[in-house]
Amino acid sequence: TRFDVFMQGPGFFESQAYPASIQYDMSALIKTHQLDLNRLDQASVEYVKQSSDGKAYFLPIQLEGMVLYYNKSLFDKFGIPYPSDGMTWEQMWDKAKQLTRKEGGVQYFGFGTNTSTIQGMNPLSIPLADPKTDTPTINKDERWKRFYDYFYEQPNKIPGYQDAIQATKGFPTLDMFVKDQTVAMFAYQSGLINVWEEQLKALNWDIVALPPLPGQPGVGSMATPKLFGITSMAKDKDAAMIAIQYLLSDEHQKELARKGIAPIVTSDAVKKELGKNSVYKDRNWNALVQYKFAPLALRPVYYSQLNAIYQKHFIATFLGQTDLNSALRAAEEEAVKAIAEFKNK
Repeated sequence: TRFDVFMQGPGFFESQAYPASIQYDMSALIKTHQLDLNRLDQASVEYVKQSSDGKAYFLPIQLEGMVLYYNKSLFDKFGIPYPSDGMTWEQMWDKAKQLTRKEGGVQYFGFGTNTSTIQGMNPLSIPLADPKTDTPTINKDERWKRFYDYFYEQPNKIPGYQDAIQATKGFPTLDMFVKDQTVAMFAYQSGLINVWEEQLKALNWDIVALPPLPGQPGVGSMATPKLFGITSMAKDKDAAMIAIQYLLSDEHQKELARKGIAPIVTSDAVKKELGKNSVYKDRNWNALVQYKFAPLALRPVYYSQLNAIYQKHFIATFLGQTDLNSALRAAEEEAVKAIAEFKNK
């Protein structure tokens, strides 16, 4: 079936479009239609160049980053001040420790996250593999140890966490935050506000920017942009580019922002529209754009396989089933096999 424009996320665009050879270099069309890429989030623009080998097989249209959701009722219950934009990583963990407690037979947790999501959007911009050599980074890039410390080891030191870890075989979950309401803060994608609009109505919640990691002032998580690319089979590529050009216009970007979707353009006038048409218009929408996004690491075509492997071995360490160095070696071995299998398909 012929189609003119293909849309996917980073890693998935490449893994689906490239093997089928439907990607098309839009560089000439970008010049002809005078698209100003300086208006866009530069981390995403840089990703376009790197993943397209200097060409432009796609353009980012909208963004999704990580924010910190919090349950206001739990903060009120335990008399802890709410989180705020601009708080430090250490201040967040201080609140997490105060909110992790057992009360009335119920175990409450100060912090939770989806480990697969935070791994793929990690603020340290660690790639899962070296794209030039097709080798996994898990046992070569020292930043993975820092990542483990920030998102596994630190919460694991809080009394009470092991109870949940052993019961759920991982971190306190999104369901525990939204449905059970036993998690006070949950780091997750901003798009949850639209996807779980109904579920969130049962929760007295708000958001703040995910605090920057130590040594990275003013930097949030990596973003997950939606990527739109004209296909090689498009009959009228100029018409397709006009459609993409409209999606990048301030008019359309304001429309996205009003729905609560982070715009790809950096215009303050567009950002001011964030959340205005959302049922949650009174929430702290500035959290979506409080910090600049971390540089977007290249996502290889076998991204999904490696992300699952890394997560599995990190959780095994988290559960006390192995030590970190052994886990990193085992993850590397499994990842090497997965890459070889993917390339031999």
